[in-house]
Order: sequence, then C-alpha cells, then structure tokens
Amino acid sequence: EYTGEIVDVRLLCRYAEDDPVRAQIEVDFAFGRGVQGEDSRHDYGYWVAVTRPSGKVLNKVSFVSSANFGDNNITSKTEQISRIVIPRIDGTISAANFEILVGFELTDDQLAFNQEGRRFRLDAGN
Repeated sequence: EYTGEIVDVRLLCRYAEDDPVRAQIEVDFAFGRGVQGEDSRHDYGYWVAVTRPSGKVLNKVSFVSSANFGDNNITSKTEQISRIVIPRIDGTISAANFEILVGFELTDDQLAFNQEGRRFRLDAGN
C-alpha cells in the first residue's frame, strides 16, 4: 500500500560550559504509494531517541509525518524538530557521550519484512 524511507538526517548540537546539549534535527523522508494505496494522504509514525553509545535509550519520543500524494505516487517531506535537550552533569560531559537515532514505528509484519532483507521500491505505483 505505502512505503517510506528516511533519506537524510541533519543534526546541529550546541552547548557550552555546564549547559545542557540543545539539538535541532532535520529529517528528509521519501514516501511512496503502491497500487493498493487508495488514499491520497497517509500518516507515517516515526521516533527520535537519545541514547548512550552503548545503545541504552535515555529518551524516545514519537511523531507523525503526513504525506499528501495528490495525483502522484511519490512525494517527499522534511520534518524539523528543535526541542531536543540533553542534560549533562557538568561541563566535563561531552555531546559525544550521546547519540540521536531516528526510525519508523513498525508493525510486527513490517519489522519481519525488513529483517528478512527484503526491500521496497519507491516507484511501486509505476
């Protein structure tokens, strides 16, 4: 029915002295509508997580990006998130001690599809 791809992620972090890390993130999405996708609008759930390099999740927030296809089967969109704040104990803790990850909210079937190494094509409607 519908496909989605995270095409690019841009991150800007700033901090000084003992201040928390303040991050802004831009996420570029590409969305596709296949022959079974009947609606011209589709919502895609995605998340942004702050983790330690070890993978421990410190915080995770979910978002929704709405794709409007109109008469097309492919569209793209950039989402901006500017309210990411990462507290630090003191000025000796570098932003390098954290990672910011972005991913789609997936159903069990979608996750299994991805884990099998299968891929979608954005031109699925053509």
